[in-house]
Amino acid sequence: MFDQFIGGLLVDVCSDMQLTSTGNLSADLGSQSTADIHIKIRHAQDACFDDSQERIFATKNFKVCIAADGFQIFRFRDDQQQISWVSIHADRHFSLFSFSYQDSAVGSKPDFDLYRTAVDVFLLRHTFISHNGLIFHAAGGSVQGKGIIFAAPSGTGKSTLSLLLEQSPNNRLFSDEQIIVRLMEDGWRIWGTPWHSIANIARNENAPLSAIVFLRQAETSQITKLSPSAGLRRLLQVVSIPWYSKEWTNKGLAVCESLIQAVPMFELAFRPDQTATEAVERLAASLP
Repeated sequence: MFDQFIGGLLVDVCSDMQLTSTGNLSADLGSQSTADIHIKIRHAQDACFDDSQERIFATKNFKVCIAADGFQIFRFRDDQQQISWVSIHADRHFSLFSFSYQDSAVGSKPDFDLYRTAVDVFLLRHTFISHNGLIFHAAGGSVQGKGIIFAAPSGTGKSTLSLLLEQSPNNRLFSDEQIIVRLMEDGWRIWGTPWHSIANIARNENAPLSAIVFLRQAETSQITKLSPSAGLRRLLQVVSIPWYSKEWTNKGLAVCESLIQAVPMFELAFRPDQTATEAVERLAASLP
């Protein structure tokens, strides 16, 4: 068993086999002893799939069903005819998870990463919505002492911009791929996550959120402030909301509405060089 903070929430993971964290995040338990998220993982001999359950989302290798007291999630993988599966039961708040897994060779160690399966973005996005938060497809961290998110689709340059910003000792990025944002008693805050990209930045650190910046590649680097409506359109493209569920969609949109009312949003049209760093640092210096 091990405990770890993710997005300011304490997660405990216990299993019938030894697990190690592969997310580049270290635990800092402090005085907190009661976990916010409980995950139990066990090896199962036989699959038990109930096709009578109501499906609310399904792909070739993934299925989400409504259970009597929560949700049942099934994951399958067929790799060179070696089938592995994971069955996950989640309570209605996505705070209690029970994982059952079976690998291709019964009794052997699984050839998939159980830790990454347990702290999966798909599952935890529900959890953070329940805690006034969202998971962003974004880089982010502290720039000149100001917490800033750099949000964009894959391939736009989040990792490149993160590495450029980290060349300054006054900047420290928490993640180059996924950022958690939550409304706390003292305002909105951002956290690094275990889910990094090619820059391999995944720090379990946090800061007050001062601005959200949406990225767009361009020939020159320039920052433009966005209206709340324009910012919302961009925001909905980069936050993890369970669109397949009306209940969770409404919860996620309520968090988005609170966020855009409190935090300024900008677009950074940038070229991947020092001019982008200078534009971001000028923005940081202008923020309260």
